[in-house]
Amino acid sequence: MPPAKKSTGTIFGISIIVVSGCFLPVYSCAMTVKFRSTPIVSPDGRHIARITELDEGAMDSFHTTVEVRSHWHVYPDEVFHSENHPRDVQAKWVNNSELLIRYASPADHNVYADCVTPLHDVKITCQPLEGLSKTD
Repeated sequence: MPPAKKSTGTIFGISIIVVSGCFLPVYSCAMTVKFRSTPIVSPDGRHIARITELDEGAMDSFHTTVEVRSHWHVYPDEVFHSENHPRDVQAKWVNNSELLIRYASPADHNVYADCVTPLHDVKITCQPLEGLSKTD
């Protein structure tokens, strides 16, 4: 094979590998999907809570959060974070300014959960419950 054709083939092969390597991070980011529950509105309509799952596809891990925002704010505050499956996390308003978050206890799945309390004028109560897991 003439040297010109051999070097052209090598350059072409290396460029294919480099371009493919550039698309790999883009593809892996595309695998991450965010799912949100329907809004959970406080009885007086002033606050909204939402359970959000960040699904990382092939990584087979869950990142579930509960976010709360007042009705007149655009960006929510994260008040709960867990590695539980989103079906293992429940949120409900006890009254106009108190949100109760129940989640499968670490004894069920040995997972991490973090709760932020209080948030501005909203009292956040996080309650681990054994046997709440619905993913077994």
